[in-house]
Amino acid sequence: MGLFITVSIDENMCLGTSSCAKCLTVCPVSIFKEEKKVPSVDPDNEDECTLCNLCIDVCEPKCIMINKEYES
Repeated sequence: MGLFITVSIDENMCLGTSSCAKCLTVCPVSIFKEEKKVPSVDPDNEDECTLCNLCIDVCEPKCIMINKEYES
């Protein structure tokens, strides 16, 4: 879990890496990794998120959520 940002993937909304994997390729700071044919968030890179929303833009609606912990 990141200190400033928490990124989550709804596996029910995600198409999986065999059909999509766009979040893996579009993220400029590589916060996503593949695990068992679905993307997951790499906890070591999670706080590198730049809030560019590229992953949200290319993925299915409501698949990826970014929570700003400092606004909680």
